[in-house]
Amino acid sequence: MVRIVSALVLFGCGGASHVAADASGGSDAATDASSVDAAVSPLALACAATTGGFAPNPCPAPSGAHGHADLCFRPQWPGVTAVEVYGGFHGDNTDWTAPFLALTDDGSGTFTGSAALADGTYPYLFRVHGSADNLVKDGQYLLDQTNAAFVAGPPQAPIQRSVSNLVIPQPATALHHVTGKVMYGGIAQPCFSVDLEVGEILDSQHRPLSEHYTASFAESAADGTFDFPVADGHVMTVVRFPFRLAGATAPYPDPATTPSIGYARQGFDIAGADHAVETLDVMYAAADYAAMSPTSGTATLPVTFAYDLVPGATTVSVAVIGTNIAGNDPAYWSKYGTATTLTWNGTLGNGTQATLGTTYYWGTWQKSSTWSSESLLFPIAFH
Repeated sequence: MVRIVSALVLFGCGGASHVAADASGGSDAATDASSVDAAVSPLALACAATTGGFAPNPCPAPSGAHGHADLCFRPQWPGVTAVEVYGGFHGDNTDWTAPFLALTDDGSGTFTGSAALADGTYPYLFRVHGSADNLVKDGQYLLDQTNAAFVAGPPQAPIQRSVSNLVIPQPATALHHVTGKVMYGGIAQPCFSVDLEVGEILDSQHRPLSEHYTASFAESAADGTFDFPVADGHVMTVVRFPFRLAGATAPYPDPATTPSIGYARQGFDIAGADHAVETLDVMYAAADYAAMSPTSGTATLPVTFAYDLVPGATTVSVAVIGTNIAGNDPAYWSKYGTATTLTWNGTLGNGTQATLGTTYYWGTWQKSSTWSSESLLFPIAFH
């Protein structure tokens, strides 16, 4: 089983980082690590969210003046050292290749800045440096969770998904709170990586014109909670096992000894009110992992996968992935159903065949009324 005590990892696995924000934008995260009963929960994790407070100031409201831009990034994880604004501000070849504005830490961990900018609209992203617990990679681009306006990323942008859209003069934006709690078999579970996805643009038939992207990261707090202030729009919360908490190069956890899911997500709309997501229990019991086969690392095609429909799930599917990271796009993904075996002939989603001798990874997706979650993954090579 996994035990992470303070920064010491007794089983090699990986990581994350967060503190929840209250209605004023401050921190309300519990910091008493004793709220995690190591004798009950096999995932006795400790991280920045369980060892100290982090309370950056709320972002100030923009002035709303003509010809003036106010930008602010309030991290929900400690360790941020610099924040830059990139975007289409000049209309020349410097757009997206150099920062338009470097924000300044106000002393509490909130980064702010302002600039003269003609009235109009400008696509932009934040680029954020620094993180505790390896939660966020250095130089991560993020959307603005306090701005409800988005456009499809232009060809020069570093991501080809939605980007934030700055409107000058800046309108006032009401923020609401997305809250939730991570549990493990009824025990509060800290240190799970939680991220906020926003910006999906849909057509009149609710088909995506431009896909969502990440706006913020956090760790579940000592009491298992998380809290994201966010503007109106379609929102997704993603919860991941803290793969890199033990270090950026820590080995991936072994499903046979780590009775946890690897990934879970839930999408919904924010429209003028706070939203509490259903509590997520991240247990994937040892008995459910023991029911999965084949797990020996090799199999012959066609292969029959066996697995459980875990407690609380209504349907289950099988995913075969080219990497060992739960939540990554699958090369093959079966339809959801209630059967607990699936025979697969090796045909991938793009119509090609799985390459013999190549290591893939497989796991199950379990769907409840609100969450879809994926197990940790077992390696498998076909012959």
